[in-house]
Amino acid sequence: MRKRMSPIPGFPRYGIYNGKVWSHRYGKFVAVRRGNVEVWSESGRKHHLPVAKLVYCADNGIDPRECPEGYSFYFDGDGSPCVRTIGEAHSEAMRKVDERRKSDENVEAVKSDYEKASYYVLLMRRIIDTGEGKDELHTNLYGYRDALVKYARTARGGVGYQKALMYADQAISRCYEAMTTFYRAIAFPEAYMKRTVGNLITNGRKSRLVHLFEDRKI
Repeated sequence: MRKRMSPIPGFPRYGIYNGKVWSHRYGKFVAVRRGNVEVWSESGRKHHLPVAKLVYCADNGIDPRECPEGYSFYFDGDGSPCVRTIGEAHSEAMRKVDERRKSDENVEAVKSDYEKASYYVLLMRRIIDTGEGKDELHTNLYGYRDALVKYARTARGGVGYQKALMYADQAISRCYEAMTTFYRAIAFPEAYMKRTVGNLITNGRKSRLVHLFEDRKI
């Protein structure tokens, strides 16, 4: 990859240096978000373009706006920009997914999931048939508390630590009640509780917005 400034045709405010987009106006590299950058053309129009596409076009003297539709730009193993059709990109992605599905690591993960599901199924059968095992279930669910707190701190924008604790406890309580009072068939409680935490975060934000607008009406 070239380690000198290369101009980008049609975008005179920017250049490519060592695989990154440089802003001449601000004297720094342009921030990258999910592989794309926000750049302005010579006509003053804003564009969201892949970095790989800009590097490829700079190397080959092509205006990025003149590239035909139906192509995907990416960096290969040594960081060089490459291009392929959307169909080729889709086929490659599906091949990688298929490889992961067949990998030994994925097979073991699936086995682990089935073992966990089997544990909860057998435990719930014991609770329903004999009434015993509720304390074991509650202790097991509570073992996910730290993971639920961590999830609440990052999921859907995240919340503060104290609120994350509150949401985690509520999720555990709701899952326990659903399984022991309403006998809901929940084979994967962790996933169920994480969904509950996510819903609590979303509903909490909606409630604050409603109160905000009601206050403004007063």
